[in-house]
Amino acid sequence: MVLNLIGFLIYFIYPFVIGNFLQDFLPKKVEVNNTFFQINFFTWIGGYVTLMILSDGQGMTLTGLAALPFFYVFFAFLYYQAFPVKVLKSVETRKEASLGDYFSDFILILFLSIGIWVLQPRINKVLERGKAVV
Repeated sequence: MVLNLIGFLIYFIYPFVIGNFLQDFLPKKVEVNNTFFQINFFTWIGGYVTLMILSDGQGMTLTGLAALPFFYVFFAFLYYQAFPVKVLKSVETRKEASLGDYFSDFILILFLSIGIWVLQPRINKVLERGKAVV
């Protein structure tokens, strides 16, 4: 159970840290909504924990109006995963990235155990370039 908790934390904290930290490297002309990202992070975690508590970890099937809040929780999860790669692509291109620009990176962050091998070197390059400027 402890290993599952550690894996869960690493998988879900990594995009949060990257999304918040890389904003310092955005050009002045590019603005992204960090507040919406953070709200969606806590919405996703809260919704996931609520679902696990209500279902005793077995999962649930929701129908009708009860399913509507969990559609938003699913959207919050997708936005939470997409935001860090949008910021990364915006830093790399020095302009605001569109979905088409970062969709492949979005797939990589969804499958983080594989995608980290591609994304982390790019993040390291951004950090090195940022250190050279400062």
